Amino acid sequence: MDSISFRTEVHIPTWPQHSQLGYADSFLLLGSCFSDNIGTRLSNAKFQTSINPSHGLLFSPLSAAAALDRMVSGVPYEEDAEGVLVFSEGKGLWSSLEHHSCFSSTSRKDCLRGMNAALAKGREDLLSASCIFITLGTAWVFRHRESGKDVANCHKLPGYQFDRRIVSVDEIAQALHRALSNMLRANPNARVLLTVSPVRHWRDGAVENSRSKAHLLAGAHAAIDSLRAAGVGEGEGDGGPGRVAYFPSYEIVNDDLRDYRFFESDMIHPSGVAVDYIWDKLTGAMFSDDAMRTMQEVQKVVQGTEHRPFNPKSDAHQKFLRKQLLKVDNLERRYPGLKLDDERGFFQAQVLEPVAASAH
Repeated sequence: MDSISFRTEVHIPTWPQHSQLGYADSFLLLGSCFSDNIGTRLSNAKFQTSINPSHGLLFSPLSAAAALDRMVSGVPYEEDAEGVLVFSEGKGLWSSLEHHSCFSSTSRKDCLRGMNAALAKGREDLLSASCIFITLGTAWVFRHRESGKDVANCHKLPGYQFDRRIVSVDEIAQALHRALSNMLRANPNARVLLTVSPVRHWRDGAVENSRSKAHLLAGAHAAIDSLRAAGVGEGEGDGGPGRVAYFPSYEIVNDDLRDYRFFESDMIHPSGVAVDYIWDKLTGAMFSDDAMRTMQEVQKVVQGTEHRPFNPKSDAHQKFLRKQLLKVDNLERRYPGLKLDDERGFFQAQVLEPVAASAH
């Protein structure tokens, strides 16, 4: 008799060895706060990681596509920035309708300067990234009445300045197709992972949240299909992911974990345990065995910085420090993109006799 299973598990095919990711890769994450969740885990594992570098958090696919377009073109925002910069009299801040509020400033020039500095950094990171992870948060957007543009952020401006609408599946697919086509031409070494955020946009309402996620799912898959049909994101013919693939974050939470135990107390955001589970699914399917082993080595070095000795001057602790520094040297020598500067500095600061810096 077959054993009874009380859950449905989302199985993700393992990528072929030549397609798998590792410490030679650099990652750019774009989109909603779920991109932050995955990006933080990549960064903690010391992968080369850039998280929403150009515009900050972006929740709609139109905003993500517009950010990609701007990073590819590299065209800076002009002083007038018509239809982009707005002033909130209540808060006394200049803000960009295309950016997160972290770019807001009391000075128009400072706001613009920050936007353009971030754009330059984002363009650099985008063109050098080998894996771009894009999280789509919601299909509901706000259109600024005066400019006629769909905005990334309303910055708590008066509601009468905006109209709310849901972006159609065709709009999502077309915007992503255009932006990803241009981006993949600009960076021929990049691969893209599209995913739909499992974060529930409950303020929209239950029905509206479901409509939104349905549009995002259909739009993402339509974009992937059209890119492959155009020969841009086509598969490798051997079970490989091709240049554009879908990762089922939303499905893992809703069809695999499927329980409020795996949400934070707000019942909106997936818990740390849920994100860890998604992270394990992601790395288990897409990362090389060597990368998985190296992550464990890196974790041990990072954990070493949490060690608090009874006697920092003891021979045992000094040996521990030197052993950790050797591990740092080893890892950085094997993987030139892996940077353990903070850990190196932490250990060196406690060594009683200076340790000669090795070439790494």
